[in-house]
Amino acid sequence: MAKITVAQILETREVIEELSKARDEEREKRDKEIYHLKWDIYREKIKRIEKERDNAICAVEATRDNAIAEKNQEIQSHHTLIQQAKRILEILSLDENEPLAIGDDEAKLRTESLSESLGYLLDDDYLKIKLFIVTNRKPKNKYSLIALGRSLFHDVLIKYPDAYIDDLNDLYSRFKLRAILQFASTPDELKAWLAKHPMILKNTLEQYNQVKLEYIATKQEYEIDDFKELITWTCPQCNNFRTTFDYESVDTPQCYRHDPYIDMIRRQ
Repeated sequence: MAKITVAQILETREVIEELSKARDEEREKRDKEIYHLKWDIYREKIKRIEKERDNAICAVEATRDNAIAEKNQEIQSHHTLIQQAKRILEILSLDENEPLAIGDDEAKLRTESLSESLGYLLDDDYLKIKLFIVTNRKPKNKYSLIALGRSLFHDVLIKYPDAYIDDLNDLYSRFKLRAILQFASTPDELKAWLAKHPMILKNTLEQYNQVKLEYIATKQEYEIDDFKELITWTCPQCNNFRTTFDYESVDTPQCYRHDPYIDMIRRQ
């Protein structure tokens, strides 16, 4: 290996400096050229193309949205028929033999509690509502005027009041309708209040009358056999049925009319 001299070192350093200077000049030159191309030559062209692209996309999106809206309207029109069919089947599945009578002692929850029946507010074929005065756990106004109701029509068909009645509310779960109407310090005050408010549960009663008419008309026009192609299972004991609209999580359906637990779930 040849001996390195100082002259070689100095010469090499000069070469490196010249090459580095040329490199930096080239970088600066090309950077300026790139900047010019990017911002002076092509930027406006790109903006025009982007605008053209965006306009084209907007036109396609508008066409898509209009087409989807039209299809949704068509689908909804068919859904309306499906919902009507489901409601008819819901009505046809009702058990007219379901007992609806309410005993005068059914609101008495505790041995020490007072329970006074004020009789039926409504005693109709498909809805019975009875009024009771019961004690509650309030330190004042310790008497409650409540309404308890049983109906052939499920809450799919009617929206019933569902009040929390004292801390033993679970014992009232056998009633579709549970309403607290008023509190007072004596039963007589509640009776006086009731005499001045004859229109209690007006919305529920109006709903009931409408559904009752619908029920009667549906029963006159349709029979279960009209939908036999949709029926997937029939209870061998009572002819209750399931259809293709029902979701079943088990292979063998169970009839709520013969299983208190299923009936409780159904009523929730």
